[in-house]
Amino acid sequence: MGFFSPTGWAQSQAVATNPPGTMPATAAASAAPASNLECVPACRAGYLCMQGQCVSACNPPCAANETCSNGQCLMNAQPAQAPAMAPGVAPGVAMQPAGTMSLATPEPAPAVPRDEYKIKTFSFVPRIGLQAGGSGTLERKCEGSSCISPTSASADYDMKSAFAVGADFMFKVGDLVRMGPGLLYTNTMDVKGDGATSSDELGSIVDLNFVFELVPRVSPTVWLVPRAQLGLSFLNTSGATMDSQNVTKNDCTNSAMSGCDSVDNPHLGYNLGLGFGAMFAVSPSVRLRVDTLYQYYSINLYNVSATDANATLTLDASGSRYFLFAGMEI
Repeated sequence: MGFFSPTGWAQSQAVATNPPGTMPATAAASAAPASNLECVPACRAGYLCMQGQCVSACNPPCAANETCSNGQCLMNAQPAQAPAMAPGVAPGVAMQPAGTMSLATPEPAPAVPRDEYKIKTFSFVPRIGLQAGGSGTLERKCEGSSCISPTSASADYDMKSAFAVGADFMFKVGDLVRMGPGLLYTNTMDVKGDGATSSDELGSIVDLNFVFELVPRVSPTVWLVPRAQLGLSFLNTSGATMDSQNVTKNDCTNSAMSGCDSVDNPHLGYNLGLGFGAMFAVSPSVRLRVDTLYQYYSINLYNVSATDANATLTLDASGSRYFLFAGMEI
């Protein structure tokens, strides 16, 4: 049949003249069995098989970043994006801005815990120091009915500087309180009487004390140390003072007086001291220490009595001394 066959033209006109939205009879006939078709392969989740084709179960269809679930469009979870790395840099390697330089910073030394610096239950405290000076009064007395007026006389003197060394044995009895025995030795010193043109050698002094301290902590490694002490003092005379004592003892013996042995060394007295200092920890077991100390002392040089008269003669030295100390605690 030719291209210009009347029959062919009529059929083409019949297709062209079908109303809009309708299907030619021949197409409808061929589409009719399509409703029984199955989708091969089966539709994935979120899609339904319609006339052999997979269509979205959601209407309208979901966007590209959504997933259809039970007829509803759900937003897909956004994966975390790793930071962009420079070519050739392995993942996990930190980057720094271009044009900057990073210097290696050494790790700080681990700090010693605060409790490591705490004051221990027992501390040994050796110290060296200087008797910076002092003064005193020498007082002679006569007591009894046989004494001749005046019954007392006194003379003032100054004490020169001298080397000192000592040690304390401190026991902690609370967070702020320590106490224990202490020892202080002051080397041979000179004294100069008022109006005298030269000094005379006095001797050395040994103090045996009971010490009481407070130890408030003002920083992890610093403590303040107010201090009080009370104890016995022993004077061992030497030089010109000892020579004078020997003369006094001979006179006492020749006069048949009692108590002549009190002229001999050592001479017993007492002392009372107040001080203030500070401690600085340099390690968990060692603390450096500096102190000042004011001390009042009173020492008896002799006490003799007449055997044939009612008279007792005494000679006492009393006054104050000042010290500077440096030491350590272990």
